[in-house]
Amino acid sequence: MKGKTNNPNGRPKGVPNKITGELRERMKNFLSENWEEVAEAIKEMPVKEKLVIYEKLMPYVIPKPIPVADRVEEDTTPTRAEVIKEYLSRLSKEELLKIIDEGEGAEGA
Repeated sequence: MKGKTNNPNGRPKGVPNKITGELRERMKNFLSENWEEVAEAIKEMPVKEKLVIYEKLMPYVIPKPIPVADRVEEDTTPTRAEVIKEYLSRLSKEELLKIIDEGEGAEGA
């Protein structure tokens, strides 16, 4: 059947596939084992080629800035209802009933 897998929900977000993980590990090992050779080869390159290499490596060292228009500032301040709900969820049944009784008594005053 087309699209049929053992995991109907698919791979969770943020989890790289096996091949990507293996390739990254191999590249990391290769660069670690051959770093001095790679650095020496870069030193011998003409300046323009060095700049191209540096430019391609920059995103791995310095993250690209997010334009102001694309930034989403999430207001994490809880609403009044959320604060009340959180407070009430911590109370025992007896404490809740006491608050209800006091509230009913205040309405008649």
